[in-house]
Order: sequence, then C-alpha cells, then structure tokens
Amino acid sequence: MKIDIEGAEVLVLKEATNTLKNLRKIIVEIHYDNFDRTNEMLERSKIRPRIFSRRNAVYHRSKT
Repeated sequence: MKIDIEGAEVLVLKEATNTLKNLRKIIVEIHYDNFDRTNEMLERSKIRPRIFSRRNAVYHRSKT
C-alpha cells in the first residue's frame, strides 16, 4: 500500500486498522507534524519503519 495524501495520514490510518493487519509493506509520505503520530500508529500494528527521511518512510511488518 502507498499513502501520499498531503497531511491526512493519521486520519486514513485510523480508518485502515483492519487493512494494516494484512499488509507486508506500506510506503508513507508523511507531511507536516504527522510523523510521530503516524509512526506510533504503524508500530502498534506491528509494522516497523525503515525511514528514508523524516518525511518519507517505508514500513515493514514485524516478524514477531
């Protein structure tokens, strides 16, 4: 899944809880002050970040 929605990352991820459970990889372009909140939401879904910059990250499902 790729998300590039100009600042609405947190809103979309809140609604995508079930979808996140089935993903192996998600690419998120994070805007504005959403980085910490987006990162927390994805890590709660057992998806760990591979961060390219504070604005762009690729998240992979944890192997736990």
